[in-house]
Amino acid sequence: YKYLASLDNLEFLLKNNKSSHKKSKNILIPTMLCLIILALAQPRWKFQEIAAEKNYNNLIILLDSSNSMSAKDIVPSRFINAKDNIKNLINNLVNPRISLITFTEIPYLIAPLTDDRESLIKILENIELNNFNIQGSNINVALEAALRQYRKLNLTNKNILIISDGDFTSN
Repeated sequence: YKYLASLDNLEFLLKNNKSSHKKSKNILIPTMLCLIILALAQPRWKFQEIAAEKNYNNLIILLDSSNSMSAKDIVPSRFINAKDNIKNLINNLVNPRISLITFTEIPYLIAPLTDDRESLIKILENIELNNFNIQGSNINVALEAALRQYRKLNLTNKNILIISDGDFTSN
């Protein structure tokens, strides 16, 4: 004990170490353990479960990411204008659950169905046309990807929004 405390403090600590403190510790520790076990059991009285389902507006957005979307006939470009319109849509929908799929010749699932608006907007802001090496604009595979996502989930209120310049490589 000499290495842990000075002699003055050691005498004080050892003087207060009476058997009454040991008795109170012997009672306090089991009492605390019982209270912790009771709290973990989460007792409830007059408890009744209520089924509350939220009616979501499920929307899959298909965003064309081909090189033709970089045209500047709409200021600043078709692609940036499309992203801004998607942000406005995300912010204004009531009870949305939105998925984002970008497509060129192949579809890219950017975000599965989510109700987290902030993360979806951040993801959307980071999408750039130069992120996609494969070019083209195949709407058929994009629609198949959206329908596949809806088939996996048993949902009502299914919507698909296509944002494109219409310059598709397939019919």
